[in-house]
Amino acid sequence: MGFPPHLNYLKEKEIIWFNPCWGFYAFWDRFNNFMKEKKLNGKEAWLHRDMKENKEKYVAALLALFLKKTNPEKNGWWFTKTLQDPPDAIIGTPEETVKGNLMKIREIEVVEYIGKGSVFEVIKTKLNKKQYEPNTVLVCMLSPENIEEIKFEEISKKIIKENFFLGLVFVLFHGCPLAHLNSLSKEKILSELSKISLIQLSPIYNFFSIFPQNICKDFVAGKEKAWLKFSGRGLSTGFDNVISENMLNPFN
Repeated sequence: MGFPPHLNYLKEKEIIWFNPCWGFYAFWDRFNNFMKEKKLNGKEAWLHRDMKENKEKYVAALLALFLKKTNPEKNGWWFTKTLQDPPDAIIGTPEETVKGNLMKIREIEVVEYIGKGSVFEVIKTKLNKKQYEPNTVLVCMLSPENIEEIKFEEISKKIIKENFFLGLVFVLFHGCPLAHLNSLSKEKILSELSKISLIQLSPIYNFFSIFPQNICKDFVAGKEKAWLKFSGRGLSTGFDNVISENMLNPFN
C-alpha cells in the first residue's frame, strides 16, 4: 500500500528511514544508557513511561526484521518515526514496480501487556478505542511475568470471532514459552532465549521466530546502509543514502 494522504509528509527530504538492524542495536544502546541516567534496574527501566515511545519504534524495527527474513524485498525493509499518533511508527519497502520515490508501507500501532488482566481484553480495548487506517498492523508487546500462562490459540479464536475492523493482529515477545525449553540442551536453551517470537492472532493463527543477530550479520559487517531518505518528489526521483558525521538514532 502506498502513502495515504495523512502520511504524505513522509516524502519530505528531512524524513529518515532506518534499517531495522540499526534499530535493534540502537534501541538496546539507548535502553542501557537510560538505566544509567535514571539509576534504574532493567525491569524498572523497561516499564518507565519515558521508554514508551522508544518501545513502540523498537516494535516497528522488529516487525521489519521479521519481514526482512520472511518476506525479503530487493530494497529491504525500513522503519521511521511519525509526526502524529496514530500510528506509532511506519515500516516500508521502496517500491519495485514503478520508477520514483514510492514505497509500500504499513502503519504500526503498539499496545503493551505487562501481566495485568487478560491479553485479549487489552487488545480489544485498544481496537475499540480509536479508528485506524485499513493498512494498520496492531502489535501487542508482551512484558508479563509468565508467558507460560497465556493461551495464545484461545486468544486468536476470540479475536477472529470478534471480527474487528482491523484484521492484522500480532503479539510479540522476547524468548519463548518455558515449555519449549524442557527437552533442550544448555546451549540450545541460551539460543532460544535470545530470539524474538511473533505470533499472528488474526486473521489466522501462526507462529514465527527470528534471531536478530543472525539476520543482521551483513549489517554488522558494514554491507548494509543504516539510513535512507527520499531525494525528492516525482517519478524521476529516488532515494539517497544518508551521510552524517553523527550517528542518527531513532531513539534519541
